[in-house]
Amino acid sequence: MKKKVVSALSAAVIALNASSVVAFADSKSENLSYDGVSAYASLVCDFGAAWLGHSDNADATNSFTSSNTKGYLVAVRLECWGSDSEIGHKYDRGPSVAECTYSWTDVSYYESRNSIDNSSGTTELVVRNIHDNEGLG
Repeated sequence: MKKKVVSALSAAVIALNASSVVAFADSKSENLSYDGVSAYASLVCDFGAAWLGHSDNADATNSFTSSNTKGYLVAVRLECWGSDSEIGHKYDRGPSVAECTYSWTDVSYYESRNSIDNSSGTTELVVRNIHDNEGLG
């Protein structure tokens, strides 16, 4: 009887610890400004526990926070990295908001490159990078 109680308590403690590992998400941000126009860039990462089968997720957003009468564009490139090489990337650009979402298993590092671009999207006028590594928080 005593062994059953100890086993049940041990299982409950392990389950609580596992759920607390999975629920961690980190948010980082930067402000961009150029020629009187401002934007807000953010990167939200959630590094799940791979041993529980959870993915590592990231959401990168770049949006204007001021009036954009000059026709500039906001852009974001979200890169997903393994231990020593790029797994892949996504890119978005728009007149008011740019957003990318990535989900992969066993990611070491996410990085977003956020910019305000000229109206044709051929030149980055200002750039800010945001990154987050697994385990840094």
